[in-house]
Amino acid sequence: KLQDKIGKGGFGMVYRIVDLETGIPKALKLERFGPNRHAVLFKEAKILSHLTGMHGFPQLYSTTVMRNHWAMSMQLLGPNLETVFKDCGRQFPPQRLLALGLQMLKRIEDIHSSFFLHQDVKPANFALGPEGDVYLIDFGLAKQYICPETGKHIPEKQRRGMTGTLSFASINAQQHRQLSRRDDIISLLYSLIYFHRGDLPWMYVEGTSKEILRSQVLRMKESSIVDDLCMGHSSLAACLQHAEGLAFGERPSYDLLHSTLASGLTARELEVTADTDSRC
Repeated sequence: KLQDKIGKGGFGMVYRIVDLETGIPKALKLERFGPNRHAVLFKEAKILSHLTGMHGFPQLYSTTVMRNHWAMSMQLLGPNLETVFKDCGRQFPPQRLLALGLQMLKRIEDIHSSFFLHQDVKPANFALGPEGDVYLIDFGLAKQYICPETGKHIPEKQRRGMTGTLSFASINAQQHRQLSRRDDIISLLYSLIYFHRGDLPWMYVEGTSKEILRSQVLRMKESSIVDDLCMGHSSLAACLQHAEGLAFGERPSYDLLHSTLASGLTARELEVTADTDSRC
């Protein structure tokens, strides 16, 4: 039974539904058929099938065709972190920010350990789940970075356009380069810096065209001084410097990133997680 719309993205709409047989609430993602369009939703379902069962990833229930839509039903989660952040007046206490950051980092490490890149890491693509745990969502742009046939890392090359969301995309993404694990980490750190500052400086740029806007944002990112961008948050600055210093196929030091983020937390604060009622 279809209920209210709870979200939308570049590839379709998400609705809250109730399974009439079990009474269990679920999320239903719909993508309309279109000429010369690939079924992005089925690609996302295939990726999610590899991740289902791992903590912090939504459970996939089914895929089907509904009239003129592809459809995928999955676990219903709470609000995304962009919504939570806005509800909190665009300000998280330091311990809340870092507790969220540690969970977000773990989700990125886990998807990488499954040989997938997310490629669109941003606050809106993390959501609160049961008991306030952070879940990574929306795998429409995800791709394997290890070739299943050869077991080798994908090659570095130029792409036709940018992959991801402008505000949180890495410099490499804006330069139309093939993405790798480092770029997911950079986008994660831009998200945490956004939580720390309340904004990112390039969010206020305006352009008369998309090309001019992207060019101006890229120049701002390239000229940013890490310490200034992080506004005194030494842990975030150290993590960003590590990520930006990685070579294309190099494995990020997840342990280093985790310990650096955690360095500002006491043992008790490490137990703090996001609450499902969106309290700040």
